Amino acid sequence: ITSNPLVALYFASNAHSGRGKDSADGEVIIYEIKDENIKFHGSDTVTVISNLARMDEQFAYPNTEKEKRTEEESKMVGKLLHSIYAEKPYFKDVIVPKHISSIQAVKPKLDNPRVLRQSGAFLIFGMGDRKVTPSQEISDLYKGVDVSSSYFTHTQDRGYVLKINAEEKTKIIQSLEGLGISKATLFPEIDDVAQHIKSQTADYLKD
Repeated sequence: ITSNPLVALYFASNAHSGRGKDSADGEVIIYEIKDENIKFHGSDTVTVISNLARMDEQFAYPNTEKEKRTEEESKMVGKLLHSIYAEKPYFKDVIVPKHISSIQAVKPKLDNPRVLRQSGAFLIFGMGDRKVTPSQEISDLYKGVDVSSSYFTHTQDRGYVLKINAEEKTKIIQSLEGLGISKATLFPEIDDVAQHIKSQTADYLKD
């Protein structure tokens, strides 16, 4: 995901997607994430959720208090804590149960030029009642918008989506380039920059 709507618009309008130029409408899915659900990469909450991937398919986090857990429940929590300790030896045995089923936006380390240029972040998903069932909080991510505009559509599974007309993609990309949003700026690796300059030169010679 990105915190810059112009970057989102660029990717939704990218005319050179694998399916061919201007082949289909683009989409920008609009999220509204609460401040308490925005974490940095080193967050304990992120560590807890990411270590769910190491648990077996039968894993389910107990809702009972620590003193009232069965032996099997205590064993499951113990496995999760053991996995977390391997990553963070200083982690305190204080897991907030609601975090297990939450969806968090994660701000990554600021050490990747591409992520920096794209104002990038990531979503990390907790689980449902069991590890193999998804979090039920997905609907809480979507931002409500004024649907009186024909540009917006409402879908049952993705909340509100901004539709990008396929025929307008090229114009949008050209406009974004004037605002400093282009392949060369969003993909700062030398190969991508060189390819962008080459394509611009080719287009110029055609004219």
